[in-house]
Amino acid sequence: MEYHEIGERFKYNGVMLEVIETSGCTSCFFWGDGICKLEDKPMYCGCDTRTDKRVISYKLVEQCEQKDMEQKTEINAEGTGETFATLTTKHHSNEDMYRSLLGKLFETYKAKNSDYGNAFAEMFDELGIDYAYGKLREKMNRIK
Repeated sequence: MEYHEIGERFKYNGVMLEVIETSGCTSCFFWGDGICKLEDKPMYCGCDTRTDKRVISYKLVEQCEQKDMEQKTEINAEGTGETFATLTTKHHSNEDMYRSLLGKLFETYKAKNSDYGNAFAEMFDELGIDYAYGKLREKMNRIK
């Protein structure tokens, strides 16, 4: 994070912040769950890191338009440490991101069915609802 004067406004990761004088961190945009979440070093917010020797906070002024921000989202397979998918797109909303992810999942589903066939549908047609129940029960036991 670069040095900013008190009263100065600047954009940071899709938000507009204003530098304000304060007595502590709890009113700061980067404060949450009892810790400072500002990862950029050095942090020019304490009296020991500022040339004016004041303590400041970063106040949220406004959320900038998301269309200007590029998002990189990794979807990890829980417990494996492996990345299932990485989406790098400019999204206008969470809904767009969700739609994009579902599109990727649907394309994967179609490609796998093309390569391996649709064994589930074939077994369901042959054995009925008991087969589907058994498969779902198996998956629930794995989750437990």
